[in-house]
Order: sequence, then C-alpha cells, then structure tokens
Amino acid sequence: MSQSKDYNKYLGLVSIFYILAGIILIIWPDIAVKIVCYIISAVLLIYGLIRILIYLRSDNTRRYFQFDLVVGIITIAFGLFILFKPVLFVSLLPFAIGLCILFDSIIKFQNAFDLKHAGLLYWQIPLAISIITAILGLMLVINPFGATVTLVRCMGIFFIVDGLANISSAILVLKKLE
Repeated sequence: MSQSKDYNKYLGLVSIFYILAGIILIIWPDIAVKIVCYIISAVLLIYGLIRILIYLRSDNTRRYFQFDLVVGIITIAFGLFILFKPVLFVSLLPFAIGLCILFDSIIKFQNAFDLKHAGLLYWQIPLAISIITAILGLMLVINPFGATVTLVRCMGIFFIVDGLANISSAILVLKKLE
C-alpha cells in the first residue's frame, strides 16, 4: 500500500508539472518553443560529449564492443540540428508528441478498466478522459496543424488535460486505499 501512495505522489508531481508546462505553452508559445529547443540541444550536446569522452578513456579491449563514439557523434549532430534548425525540429515535434499522448491515453484506457475491476465506482471518468486524450493525440498524429503557435497552445491544452487525468486517477486510487 505504501508503494501505491508513493507512486501516486510521484504521479501527482508529474501531473502538476504537466499542468504548469501546459499553462506556459498556452501563454508564451514562441518563447516556450525556443526554450525547449535550446534545452534539448544542450542536453544532446552534453550527452554526446560525455559518450565521446567515455570512448576516448576506455581501454582498447573494451572499445570493440562499445559504440560510444558513434552514439556521441550522432547525438552531437542531432543536438546541432535542433540548435540551428529549430523550425524544422518543431514541425516534427507535434507528430512525436501526438504519438506519446496516444500511447499514454492507451495506458490510461487500460488503467480505467483496472479501476473498474478493482471495484471503484467512478472508473468511467478516467475512461472518458483517456478517450478524449486519445482523440487529441490522434489529431496531432494525423494533422499536426500548420501554425506553430496554435500547435504549441494545443499541446499546452493536451498537457493540462493529461495532468488533470493523472490527478483524477490518483485521487480515485487513494480513496480506494483508504
């Protein structure tokens, strides 16, 4: 039971982050896109450098079975691509986020039925939310919109809906545990 409460605390924190990120995406979409691109680029560049350093510091016998140099170079190249071509990266991002939202909604769909089998009365709420988020995710995959600002704001709405879905599921589970 303690593990379930710990998971629900973690889920609550992640959900609050989703909601805050959604609000930021709605209010400041242009700035949010640039910041996300710079953060992703920086993380990839640092990770790529670390992998290259690991390769250079490893002994010759271990290098044969490691791909640190290749992974490092590819990661740095991708980081530079995002840094210098953020518009192209952002145009691919809605599709990727749509897939993530769709995958997450399928998990929520299963969780709703798990709640039903656990005897919870209001399992239909997470079910309805999972269907709504699946539709929104599918919309991003099928037609990722033309305008970046509109897209970013829609992603903000999706994050808020997803965060609220997580919180509602956590509350239902906590009520069941009490």
